[in-house]
Amino acid sequence: MITNAITSVPRLPVFGWRSMLGPKDAGVSSILDRSDAIFTSSGSAAIFHALLALGVERGDGVLLPNYHCPTMISPAATLGARLAFYPIDSRGHPKFEILNRLDISRVRVLHATHLFGFPTPMAELRRWCDQRNIALLEDCAHAMFGLVDGRPIGNWGDASIASLPKFLPAADGGILLLNGPAQPPRLSSRTFKATLHAIKDIAEIGAMAGALPGLNQMLMGGSSLIRWIRGTGARPESGSSDIESPFPKASARSNTKYFDSSLAKRQSTAPSRWVAKSLPRARVVDRRRANYRRLSEELRHSSVLRPLFPDLPEGVVPYMFPLWVDQPDPGCERLRAQGIPVFRWDRLWAGASQDAGDYGTTWAHHVLQIPCHQDIGERELTWMVRVLLEVFTEDKRFTLDTRSTSTP
Repeated sequence: MITNAITSVPRLPVFGWRSMLGPKDAGVSSILDRSDAIFTSSGSAAIFHALLALGVERGDGVLLPNYHCPTMISPAATLGARLAFYPIDSRGHPKFEILNRLDISRVRVLHATHLFGFPTPMAELRRWCDQRNIALLEDCAHAMFGLVDGRPIGNWGDASIASLPKFLPAADGGILLLNGPAQPPRLSSRTFKATLHAIKDIAEIGAMAGALPGLNQMLMGGSSLIRWIRGTGARPESGSSDIESPFPKASARSNTKYFDSSLAKRQSTAPSRWVAKSLPRARVVDRRRANYRRLSEELRHSSVLRPLFPDLPEGVVPYMFPLWVDQPDPGCERLRAQGIPVFRWDRLWAGASQDAGDYGTTWAHHVLQIPCHQDIGERELTWMVRVLLEVFTEDKRFTLDTRSTSTP
């Protein structure tokens, strides 16, 4: 019987003593290797500044993938760009036969993504953009490590972006790379208060996950006391550090954030930059790959669940484990209620295309993104697999405990 001995799995990496173990060198190229990386306040802010650096103005066209989350689209919408969407194939790559038929007369930028950490072929996209005098924005939010077509990820776009909290226990932050002559943005420093909030949030979230033995109770007790003194009954969601809790929310809309253009003018906080520059990376790579393979092995034999990409190629460091589910509702909400932090990009932007043969709109409904990050251990993986099988199959070997859950 599955009980609430495990009540919630962190949806993002958390800071703990293990974060500082292992070699610094991951044995694979990383965007973090670039000495000219610009640390922005978030991944969305990095997209915003990439578009500005590439000359996007109101009314200019931006081509975006038909499979997306709102945080990918909102920076272009904030700039007043004319949004157009292109379909993807079964691997998540742009469908060039459709791209070749689109009206690109006013398109300035093509936004291409490495979905789930699996590289999109960039050499072909680079040629396509160069032939049409269109700038290429390489979105590496899901792919901080690896090579694509012989170059490190992040080195193909005229501008490239990444997101720190998706791979590291950072409180905030994105990365912007400019691979051409564009001028870098002038970003102001974060306030001292924001720095303190970032330190507090990194430590407190690590304690919530039990990742700091010897300090967990003290940190949690101190946070509770501060909330009591302030007269608040719950931990603030963000504070000045703009952090998101790594534990799942029940709402299906929890993956949507409002784009704050004023915060986009600031750098990431100093603690988050320290995490990005100083923590060992080999554990990040090795644990994510091992967790992905374990999930694939456990779930590939189900008749109603199918790993979208059952095999993990050498050098690919996944962000999430994409799982196809024949009938995802209402099971998706049951997973969240049980404490599994499931993502689903089912809120497509208005105007997304409905091309025949496009996999994006189908994935939006059927594909669940299951966490496989480095701070999910063997026990949590086993529990998640059991819950997934119970929710989406009629395997009665497992009985869910439906009592209310709380974060540890």
